[in-house]
Amino acid sequence: MPPLDRGVFERVVFARVVLARVVFARVVFARVVFARVVLARVVFARVVLARVVFARVVFARVVLARVVFARVVFARVVLARVVFARVVFARVVLARVVVARGALARGTARGADAAGPLLKVSTRISGRSLPVASLILAFCASVSLIFTSLPIVCTSFSAVT
Repeated sequence: MPPLDRGVFERVVFARVVLARVVFARVVFARVVFARVVLARVVFARVVLARVVFARVVFARVVLARVVFARVVFARVVLARVVFARVVFARVVLARVVVARGALARGTARGADAAGPLLKVSTRISGRSLPVASLILAFCASVSLIFTSLPIVCTSFSAVT
């Protein structure tokens, strides 16, 4: 076998070194690309998770706001009905007072000693007492309740608008 030329041997060694470096560079490049892909996927997963959490928080706040709004509307409707019922009650009491006074006036105008048996009007204030006095007291109590409820209604309607 003829002896190898020194230049050929150096070229072969150089080619093998270059090939090893190329293979090493490709392996390192593949690992870097893989690490970047994994990092990108982790970042993407975190962004998606953050958006899902944000969407759930927003949804919970919207639901809470709607529930609070519904309760406020319900409370206002109930309060309006209560005030309306008290006004109607006060008007009924006033009408009974007028009827009782008319009956008393008609009975004394005819010359009778009394207008007849006293009306037994049951009120929440005085039970069975004189009808006119009890009706007046009931009327005053109803008006007082209305006047105490009216500022509550006014402030609750002005607070939301």
